[in-house]
Amino acid sequence: MEMIENIPNFSHLYSRDGHIWINIKKQAVGQRIRRSLKLIDIVSNWPEARSLQLQIEADIIMKNFDFSFKKYTLKHQRVIQAKSLLELSLSELWEKYLEFKKKFWSPTTYSNTGLVFSRKFASLECQDLRSPQKIKTELLEKYGVTVAHRSCQQIKAAVKWGVENELIFDIDNLKWNAEKDFNFTIARDRVDIRPFTVSERDSIIEAFETDLFAKYKNNPHSQYSSAVKFWFFTGCRTGELLGLRWQDITDDYILFSHTRTETNSGEIFKKGLKQQDSRIFPVNSQLKEILNAVNLEPYLKSDYVFLDKRSNPVKLQNLVCCWKRVLEGLDLPYRRPYQCRHTFISICLNSSKLSPAEVGKLVGTSPAMIYKHYLGVSGNIEVPIL
Repeated sequence: MEMIENIPNFSHLYSRDGHIWINIKKQAVGQRIRRSLKLIDIVSNWPEARSLQLQIEADIIMKNFDFSFKKYTLKHQRVIQAKSLLELSLSELWEKYLEFKKKFWSPTTYSNTGLVFSRKFASLECQDLRSPQKIKTELLEKYGVTVAHRSCQQIKAAVKWGVENELIFDIDNLKWNAEKDFNFTIARDRVDIRPFTVSERDSIIEAFETDLFAKYKNNPHSQYSSAVKFWFFTGCRTGELLGLRWQDITDDYILFSHTRTETNSGEIFKKGLKQQDSRIFPVNSQLKEILNAVNLEPYLKSDYVFLDKRSNPVKLQNLVCCWKRVLEGLDLPYRRPYQCRHTFISICLNSSKLSPAEVGKLVGTSPAMIYKHYLGVSGNIEVPIL
């Protein structure tokens, strides 16, 4: 029995495909064995996995190892049956699901999606997964149609995962479909693409450069003018703009390879882009002029290219405040700063100088996305003379 208490020598546990597996050495049983323990890879299941591992180790020592694994599966099934008697609440299921998804989601998605929904679900009075109508009604009353719809999508995914992993009873996850409930008519394509015209773009840039609509002298809009111009003339994503460093820039090209994102749990600087590891963007005369105009003196204290007047990396929420005032002052309908990216793509397509594939390569998206989301909305449609 003393050997059983020692750290196992014949095997080790590891995670694979979202479950806990055991790898038994060949010298222990005459052949190498890799088997799933039928336990999902979440923290609460690892003690059970280690208990099974110790039992297997003991059986190997006593030469009583069950190669069919039925002996160990039966014990697992008893554990599953005991768990099935417990009714998991919505919040409890979501936390287990979130723990599982954390290994696959980016830190940004985990913080801005996973944790946000955690707070929303925890605030609900109804936690009974067998009462989808009550939960949907409460979500609708508290958060409105769009958030309620997205919440139902997340719950549906969590319920499906919970049933597949035998954490909850077989609940019909189709009951979580939200499209037909309470007039949930969310468009399938919710991509908000409303590019600015060239004249609107130039007016916005000029307003930032001249502090045309700045309300306070200690908060000049011009501190963000270089970032806004760069955004309009590269079509980069928000995180790419905020994460751009001087070491990523040469005379001939810009290397987008990192992102900086503001989340509810703090700032995240991450290597890699949304759909690729890195992307090279050629530097033309316009970009050279923008980068050369950046005042280098305060930037000696930071690796980042775009800083505010206090020499701190630009924060998106502060830029957005100025952005709102500029659009209001120019009497333009409000659109998010991300429309700078859409504007660059649309203008490139309208110029006819670049193919959709070439534009997609510049901005880090596929030609299919260009065709789906931009062609047809990239400018005013003129009816031909027939």
